[in-house]
Amino acid sequence: TYAYEYNVSGPYFQGGQNAELRFDNLKYEPYPVTPGDHFEVWIKVTNIGEIEAPKAIFELVEEFPFSNYGTLEKRLEYPNLNPGASIILKFDIYVDPSSVESIHKLKIKTRASESSFPIIHEFPIDIRTRGALIAISSVEPESIIPGKKTEVKFTFTNPTSSIIKEITI
Repeated sequence: TYAYEYNVSGPYFQGGQNAELRFDNLKYEPYPVTPGDHFEVWIKVTNIGEIEAPKAIFELVEEFPFSNYGTLEKRLEYPNLNPGASIILKFDIYVDPSSVESIHKLKIKTRASESSFPIIHEFPIDIRTRGALIAISSVEPESIIPGKKTEVKFTFTNPTSSIIKEITI
């Protein structure tokens, strides 16, 4: 199991008069994330404004390849987030098995009060397949005469979306 921590300093969220929320310290594990599995993510939110953020709401946006895994709530509400106060958001997220290897954006919808307009914050999540897979797709010639030197040609393919380097045969 690996953990990955990524520092995000902002963007800020203006939630009213002087309530501002800052998003920091994204951590998720396991790292990297693999298709068909789930992972946990933690995001630190701090009210750096001068007034409290009443009824702060944070919700996981279920958009391919991410969805709520079901062990934790996808919507978190905090009645009062006082100036200078910090909270840790934790989500358990499922990765669609058909997702390809790349960096995808995890989206969290945020509102600092029920009357405020929601803002979407995006966080990079590295998705990688479990392991490299290489397959022999053809061999030429199909048969070899015993005891005779023969040149053999193999054709290899990578049926996954992962990158394979330094192959030794």
